[in-house]
Amino acid sequence: DDAQECLCRAHPCWNDKGQKHDCSLPEFPILRYREEVDDEDQVKPVCECFMKLDKEGTIKGGSNFGDDDEEEFGHDSDEFAE
Repeated sequence: DDAQECLCRAHPCWNDKGQKHDCSLPEFPILRYREEVDDEDQVKPVCECFMKLDKEGTIKGGSNFGDDDEEEFGHDSDEFAE
């Protein structure tokens, strides 16, 4: 494991159980993947669109794909192309 090699893979949100996510709103151009553990200890993949970092290096907002609840940033998944 000391080889220091790179491994290239496709973005996991480009094939989320056959669904390709992308971020079409200019306000939220960055597609991000992360995983959450649900109440039954099952790993749940999360694809979300985020804003670019501002000049101070902080994130201004974001939105998740596939969640039924409105996100903490005030944008729901219906606004994004999938």
